[in-house]
Amino acid sequence: MGSFSFTKDAGAKVFTENKAATEKTELILAHLKKYDLIPDNMTASFEGEKLVVEGEVNSIQEKNKILATAGNIHGISEIEDRISVADLAGSNWGTEGTEAVAAEATQAAEIESNKQFYTVKKR
Repeated sequence: MGSFSFTKDAGAKVFTENKAATEKTELILAHLKKYDLIPDNMTASFEGEKLVVEGEVNSIQEKNKILATAGNIHGISEIEDRISVADLAGSNWGTEGTEAVAAEATQAAEIESNKQFYTVKKR
């Protein structure tokens, strides 16, 4: 859980700036439902340029898809993440869950260490 920043002027144009916050929220949820990303218990509210999403999902991958898709909506500069992951809460996992989370963390660290930056110059 936390807050994530996004580029406000990039992404899908789901709503216009002159819409009320409740209308923006409904349009955002409809956009996410179009991709089958919103579980029944998910709620959202729109505060300025910040979207607050709350609910419970079954996996970290599902949570990440929701956050990434919502963050790729034109007009959203920040998402406050209040999404909990059922499996990480310890309901069904035991040691297998811990190993899966550790494996994901290791994979993310490997990807981070393999980053390369290039400078592109005009000839």
